[in-house]
Amino acid sequence: SDCKKGNEPMRTDLSSILPDGRSYEFWETDQAWERELFVNGSDPSASDDNDGSEAAPFRTIGKAAQAAAPGTRVRIHAGTYRECVSPAMGGTDPEHMISYEAFGDGDVIVSAAEVVTEFRTSEGWMAVRAWGAPQPEDLRIWEYDLDPEEDILRTNSRSLDYTFGVSAVIFDSVNTGRVSARANHTGGITGKADLGYLRMNTNEGDIVSEDGYFVGGIAGYSEARLEGNTARCRITGKKNTGGICGYGRELRDNRAVVTILGAVEYAGTIAGSVDSPDPENIRNNLYYSGNLGAIDDIDYRGLAEKAETPLDTVLVKFLVNGHLAGLEEVKAGTVLKDIPHPEAEEREGFYLRWDTDPETVISEDTVVDSVYSLPVASLSSQETEAG
Repeated sequence: SDCKKGNEPMRTDLSSILPDGRSYEFWETDQAWERELFVNGSDPSASDDNDGSEAAPFRTIGKAAQAAAPGTRVRIHAGTYRECVSPAMGGTDPEHMISYEAFGDGDVIVSAAEVVTEFRTSEGWMAVRAWGAPQPEDLRIWEYDLDPEEDILRTNSRSLDYTFGVSAVIFDSVNTGRVSARANHTGGITGKADLGYLRMNTNEGDIVSEDGYFVGGIAGYSEARLEGNTARCRITGKKNTGGICGYGRELRDNRAVVTILGAVEYAGTIAGSVDSPDPENIRNNLYYSGNLGAIDDIDYRGLAEKAETPLDTVLVKFLVNGHLAGLEEVKAGTVLKDIPHPEAEEREGFYLRWDTDPETVISEDTVVDSVYSLPVASLSSQETEAG
């Protein structure tokens, strides 16, 4: 059905129903476009150095999105555009909108995914089963390296600036395995994040990079926003080492229960270092236990500090020969012997020996390690030293 809203024509779309049962009403205003820009990624003469006219189109939608002002229509020719589009501005009113439209010569696909065609067998990664069992012979791990200098096709003879990046969101991921690296940028969820958003992720695996810089429970180095993440682990790094991140720019509502090991410079239970302890970017980060202050061993009230109340529960990790065998979350104050221990693989001629007294009262996150040992035979004698 058609009706009016003021002096503007309004059309009711009965196929769009709101939660309360009413139809969603919208109105359309004919646009008198003040400017048109054209994008044609398939045209050999297209370039982001062009003026965006129909005769000299842009190559990317992103360039048009930066140039479009209110009252502009962007017309996009058919093709797949592999880019992240971030418009510089939006419309100001119904008569001055910005429109992005297919030109009409075929489908327009926008995707930030990178096309991967060449993989190689990984030389630096391996899978480790529980109890240290060897990697299965039929398992192959593949990796792909994106090198901008080799993998990006240059269409111009020279350029003053090239920027390569993929914006990603990592949400609700959990890592419980040990992460070990020899180089810089090591983290439980990501090693290095130059952009993007990491939210509500959890890392419970130890992070080890003894000679590495930028080591963190969630991210080693992060320009991305880290929000609502939790790290409960031990972290070993040389410089810029932190419970949530080794270095971070924007941290909000993160939680840490960590122990920092081996760090020489810039280490903290929340972060080794940050861009600036500014409430706009750093706020409400708490740690519940640890051997250092929040940021570079300093607490900042309201930004990053020790929680006033302890956690109600603690995490107990059971390791066998250095590998995670089990995780138990129990109430603080539980005696270790009352916590279910993982069933260990039987090895002929060996016995499993735990390194923590079973009468230990668990008041904070604890790692209980064990090793397979050979039994020591002993012989008794009734003779004494005195004969």
